[in-house]
Amino acid sequence: MTFFVIIHSVMIVCYASMTYFIWRGWKDNQIKKKYNTALRNSVIALVEDMQKEIDKNEKLVAEAKRQVADTMSAVKADMSSLDSELHDPNDIMNNPALLGSILTAIVVKYGDMRLGVKDMILTEESEYVSVYVDTETKEMILSTEHDLEGDTSYFTFINPSDDETYH
Repeated sequence: MTFFVIIHSVMIVCYASMTYFIWRGWKDNQIKKKYNTALRNSVIALVEDMQKEIDKNEKLVAEAKRQVADTMSAVKADMSSLDSELHDPNDIMNNPALLGSILTAIVVKYGDMRLGVKDMILTEESEYVSVYVDTETKEMILSTEHDLEGDTSYFTFINPSDDETYH
């Protein structure tokens, strides 16, 4: 009978230790479950806040796009009104052969000149000529100064939608 008591005692100890480890695992799972639930809730709150911010930003972007569109239409309207003022049929600015006319006027004013490869080599890549129009006298100004200022109002031929301006 002692053998059965010993085996029975060993089985009780095994059951007790298994019960303890099962209970310990269940308790650890409960702690992890609480942690995961708290983490999930905080992530959900963060996502909701981010969605609110995204909605606000979408409204701001839509408003900014509307303002840019209004501004561009105003600029185009100003350019078209200025364009119509400058495109007098008798005006030299409306001539499609404007470059030829400009070169002819320069040669007539200053006489014959020769430009060779050496002259082109002496010109640095950063040098270019800006073209201005004096809106009061309707005179064209060719200048290597790129920020003319003064009492005279100038108009440049820079078109806001033209990204291939040649200098």
